[in-house]
This record gives sequence, C-alpha cells and structure tokens, in this order.
Amino acid sequence: MSAAFTVEQQDSIRVQLFEAGIHLLKEVGVQRMTVSKLTKAAGIAKGSFYNFFESKEDFLLKLCQYAEVKTWDMFHKRMRGESSMNTHEFMAFLREYMNSDYDLLNGLTVEDFVWIKGHMKEVKPFEPSVLTGTIQTVFGYLSDVRADVDIGIVVNLIKGVYGMRENRETMIETSLEESIEVILRALENYISGKENHGKSKIN
Repeated sequence: MSAAFTVEQQDSIRVQLFEAGIHLLKEVGVQRMTVSKLTKAAGIAKGSFYNFFESKEDFLLKLCQYAEVKTWDMFHKRMRGESSMNTHEFMAFLREYMNSDYDLLNGLTVEDFVWIKGHMKEVKPFEPSVLTGTIQTVFGYLSDVRADVDIGIVVNLIKGVYGMRENRETMIETSLEESIEVILRALENYISGKENHGKSKIN
C-alpha cells in the first residue's frame, strides 16, 4: 500500500471504488466494467487502483464481500434490536434488499454469469448449497417458520424471481413486478404456513 495514503484515506477510497463498482455493474454489467471505467467513476487515478486490488477479479470478489456486510447490516437494522423477526418482517427486508444497490445479482445478464463462472471460481452466485446455507442462517432468526418447511422450495422460488428479472426481455414487462409480488406473497405464506390477509405490498 502506498505511503501517500493515510489509513482513513485508504478506507475512503475503497468505499468510493466499491460504490462506483456497484453502479457500474447496474449500468454496464460485469464484462464491460473495466478498471479504467471504475477509476474514472470513482474519481481516482487508474494506477492507484492497484494499490488496493490486484486485478478486476480481486476487486469484484472484495465488492461481493462489501455488499454482503452491507446486506447483513440492513437485515439487523430490520430486527430493531430484537433477537428474532417473523416471516412478514423478513419479507419486508427481502423486498428492501432486492431493490437496493447491494443486490449485486439484480441486472446481471446470462453473459455476465458465464463470465463470472469462467473468471471467478470463488464467486458462486446461484450455487444451491450457498443459497441453502444462507436461508438456513436466516431461518435461525425467524420466529414462525413452519416445522415442515422445505428449504429447497424456498431456494427455488427465490431463484425463480431472479430468473424472471434476468430474462425480463422474454416476460410481459408491464406485469413483471406484480408477477414477482405474487411469488413473494406465496413464499411468505409457505414459510410461515399462514395466509397473509394484509396488503399485497409491504412498505
């Protein structure tokens, strides 16, 4: 690390790069995001990038870790200091997450996933075992998960939502968001084993 940067400056620059990287992922995708575009968006010299990351792939790996930390921060904020939440509250978090900057999968194309698979063995965005482990962790915080819940069904429904987003050009665009809502409401009912008689959308 260059001695030209203080510890505070190093932390600030990393965050600048991560936030710029998140927005570039949404705009141009993984393949077309270059170090030049990234540093330009972050407002730093291209050469400075390599004081922080070995390569684009190293940056993307660290970006995933950064987004994961931010996501868990969002999750615990939703818990409001309590030790657990119910499924209805979890679904509010899930909607918030899926519409946040930190949902890095939102907007990626099939070609992006192929690139990730070929260049970044450490990143497994749709690996069933990874999603299953995450859901199991989340269920440890939920107070009303049905006793006979099948995690595989939960994982498949969530993957179905992302599949619809990823292939939105093949969908009826005007009905896509409400179609996703139908799946999310069904998911809530399935996890809790209860019918949700509230509003169709959670604010």
